[in-house]
Amino acid sequence: MIALFEIVLRFLGDLVVLAALVTRAHVIAWREDLVQRGLGGMTVRHRLAALSSLFEYLCEKNAVTHNPVRGVKRPRAESYCGKPPALSEEHARHLLDAPDPISLKDKRDRAILATLLYHGAVVLCVQWCALVQIAQT
Repeated sequence: MIALFEIVLRFLGDLVVLAALVTRAHVIAWREDLVQRGLGGMTVRHRLAALSSLFEYLCEKNAVTHNPVRGVKRPRAESYCGKPPALSEEHARHLLDAPDPISLKDKRDRAILATLLYHGAVVLCVQWCALVQIAQT
C-alpha cells in the first residue's frame, strides 16, 4: 500500500504542494458535495477514510503539517448486522404456492412454510425449501 502512495506522489509531483493548502473547510465542502450527489453514507465514509489515509501518509513524509480530514464528521452508515433478511410479499406467496396442495405431504410442507413465514424465520424457511427440493429430486 505504501508503494501505491509513492507512485501517486511521483505522479502528482507539484500537486503535493497544493495538498498543503487543503483545509478542513475544503474537506467539509467536498463531503457535502458527495452527500448532495446522492452517494450513500458508506461510500462517503470510505472516500473520507481514503483521503485521511493519504494525508496521514503525507504527514509521515513531512509533505504536509497536519491532516485536514481529522475531526471531520462522517455520515452514519447503516449497519445491517443483527437485522434478518426480509422476504417481499411476492416471495412469501411464491414459497407458499410451491407445494402442491393435493398430497398430504405437500399440505404438511405448506403448513410448515406458513408457520415459518408467519413467525419471521426467513432463513429457516429458505433452508426448509432447499431441503424439500433436495428430497424431491
